[in-house]
Amino acid sequence: MTSVAGGGDPFRITITGTNFAAGLSVFIGDDATPWAKSKVKSSKTIVLKGGDALAAKFPTGVDVPIRIVSPDGTSTTTTFRR
Repeated sequence: MTSVAGGGDPFRITITGTNFAAGLSVFIGDDATPWAKSKVKSSKTIVLKGGDALAAKFPTGVDVPIRIVSPDGTSTTTTFRR
């Protein structure tokens, strides 16, 4: 992952990086269930949608981990602060 940006109305998060593939899972915070409204837009972009429900996962001023797990089981983690 190279950057994470949030905003918009409805609220969404855009993650940029490399080698994103269909079938990956995105986990927010300590959730054991992947975020259902995530979409790989390209090999370089993932968008998380969810409006108010997504915004609630990211309290203002708090670093929240985002973990991406590829279909092959490898993962990477970053944080996002709103």
